[in-house]
Amino acid sequence: MRAKLGRLGALMAILAGVMFVVSAPAADAAECSSILGSGSSLQAIAENEVFIPNYKTELLKAACPSKMPTYAYKATSSGTGLGEWGVNGALGSEAPFPAFIGTDVAPEGPAGTTKSQLYELDFLGGNGTTKNAVTAVPVAQSAVSIIVSLPENCNALKTFGTVTNENVEGTWLSNTKSWLEILGGNIVNGTGCSSKATLEARLKASGTTAGFKRYLNDVNSKDWAEFVLTAAVAENTKWPTTVEETGNGSGGELAEKTYLTPGALGYADLADAVARKFTTAPVSHTLGSKTFLSFIAEVQSNGLTKGAEFESPAQGKVPTKGSNCKSATYQLPSKVAPNEDWSGAKQVNWNANYPICTLTFDLGWLHYGSLSTSLKSKYETAPYVSPTEVAESVGGYLSWIPTAASQGAAGLVEHEYAPLSTAVKMKAEEANKGFFQN
Repeated sequence: MRAKLGRLGALMAILAGVMFVVSAPAADAAECSSILGSGSSLQAIAENEVFIPNYKTELLKAACPSKMPTYAYKATSSGTGLGEWGVNGALGSEAPFPAFIGTDVAPEGPAGTTKSQLYELDFLGGNGTTKNAVTAVPVAQSAVSIIVSLPENCNALKTFGTVTNENVEGTWLSNTKSWLEILGGNIVNGTGCSSKATLEARLKASGTTAGFKRYLNDVNSKDWAEFVLTAAVAENTKWPTTVEETGNGSGGELAEKTYLTPGALGYADLADAVARKFTTAPVSHTLGSKTFLSFIAEVQSNGLTKGAEFESPAQGKVPTKGSNCKSATYQLPSKVAPNEDWSGAKQVNWNANYPICTLTFDLGWLHYGSLSTSLKSKYETAPYVSPTEVAESVGGYLSWIPTAASQGAAGLVEHEYAPLSTAVKMKAEEANKGFFQN
C-alpha cells in the first residue's frame, strides 16, 4: 500500500524537488490530523523552534485551509520515547500517545533477531507479528558540550577553558583528579581547585548519554567497551564511577543542575547548554552565600585544540552560534528504509574534528493503518483524526525535515545545532519514497 500523501504530501514533494507523482485530492479537515512527537530532549528546541514553526508556515496553511492542525513535540528522553513504542517489550501510556518518536540513537537491529530493539517494535506494532516496521530519519546534528561549574575559590584564568580528551575520559572513568588536574594550572587557580568534581548524569536512558559514552570509548576502548556494547547499553544510566542523577532525566534539567551546582561537571547538547546560560566566557553568579564560575569547556582533539563546540566564529573570539559538527563524518548504513539499523551511526572522525558530535533521528511507523489494535486505538482518539490521517501527517513532516527548507542555516544554526551533512542528508531524503503508509 502506497503512502497517502494527498495535497500536503504533494506540496512537500514539490518543495523538496522529489520527482514522483502523488495524487492530490481536495483538502479537508479530515486530512489534516494533529500529531504529537515525543522523546529526545536534544531535539526539543529544534522541533519547537525550527522544524514545527517553519513546516506550518510553508506547508500546512496551504494544505489545510479550513483547519490548522497542532504539531507539537514533548521532550522526555530518547529512552523514554522508544519505551513508549514498546522497545522494552511493552507499550507506554503517554497521553496523547506519540505519533512519532525523537531519539539520538536509532533502534538497534537486526529486525529479525528476537529481542533486538527493532524486533520488539515490529512485534508490538504488528499484533504479535513482525509485519510492521519503523523508519529512522536523521534530522540534525548536535555537539555534546562539556559544561562546568567550578567550586568556590577556584578561579578561571582564561576565557577559554580547554580540557583534553584524556582528562575528560579519565574523570568519567574514576573521578580521582582535582579540578586543577582536570583543567590545568594555566586555566584555573585557587584553593577550591583542589577538590574533585561532582559528575552530573542523566536520570533516564538518553541518546546524548550514548553519544558521550561512545566518545569516551573512542578515547579509551579498553575500559569503556562494556558501556557501549549495544545501543541500549550505551544510552543507559550505568557508569564506571559514582555520578549524581538529577531532575526529570532531560538534558535541559541536567544542564540547569550543573549551572546551579558549584563543583559540578556535566554534559549536554549545545542547545540545552546555551539555553541554560552556559557560554565559553566564564560567568560569575551567586546562589545563597556561594559565588562561583560556570562555562563551557573546549575539548582538545588529537592533541590539538580544534575550537569550542560552536561552529563560528574562529577560535580566539567568543563563539556564539551553531554546533561545530560541519565536518563530522559518521558510520552510516546503506540507506534509509523501514527496519534499517541506524544505531551504529556514530562519529568516526572524532580525532580530527570537534570530537563529540551526534546525529538525532525521528521515527515513524511503516503502516499506521495496520498497527496492533491497542496502538491503532491510540490514534483514533483526540487530538488525532484516525491512523490514516496520522500516517499522512507524519509522512509529510518527516519527509520534509531533511529538505533544504528545513536544513537552512538560519534555523538550525541560530539555535545551536548543525544541519545534516550532504552525505547524511542524501540518505535522509530517501524518506520521501513512501515509507509512512496507511
